Amino acid sequence: MRVVTLPATVLSATLPLAMDAAAFTPSVEAALQDKIRSRTSCYAPACRLELRVAAGSFAVAAELTYPSTDGNATLPASTTALFAVAQSFFDDSNASVLSSALQVAISAPATTRLLTSQAMPLAVAPPPPPAAPPAVPHHSGGAAGGALFATIIVAALLVVLGAAVGWRRRAHAKQLQVDLRQPTPQQLLEWNTPDHPKANSRASAFRGSL
Repeated sequence: MRVVTLPATVLSATLPLAMDAAAFTPSVEAALQDKIRSRTSCYAPACRLELRVAAGSFAVAAELTYPSTDGNATLPASTTALFAVAQSFFDDSNASVLSSALQVAISAPATTRLLTSQAMPLAVAPPPPPAAPPAVPHHSGGAAGGALFATIIVAALLVVLGAAVGWRRRAHAKQLQVDLRQPTPQQLLEWNTPDHPKANSRASAFRGSL
């Protein structure tokens, strides 16, 4: 909490009480304060009420303090209206009316005075601290997860590559088998010549197998 000082207007109303000082107990004081607050609409933060025992005679001074919220000595319109109600209540009421309204014996009308540009200390809460930036989540397994993913990709590529190489090898071997079983036209011509009797028998065997 920090304390700031604001300009304020104070309405002080002295009420002579028709009772002994011993009869003015804390409970009577609290009841009187509640009645004054209700009749004058003196509620925080627009108004602050405080009771003081006046010196020299048994009287109570009710001090109603109206702070200026904008830092200027001039009261805002809403506070000025409350101040006018309180001042009219004390100035226009005789002792009988005051006694009836406040439920306490008052021997004479109230004496009021107005104090302007009074310094009023006010405790205010400090502004809240700025919000902390959101925390960035830290994944401890991020590097390991990335390495595992890369390993899976490489393994998959190797499997595909191995399958492709195996297919090419099988296709090439099959082609070689076909080439070995089927003589070329040039070979057929050479085998049909009289100089190659064994070739003729192979060619005949090959033609018979077709």
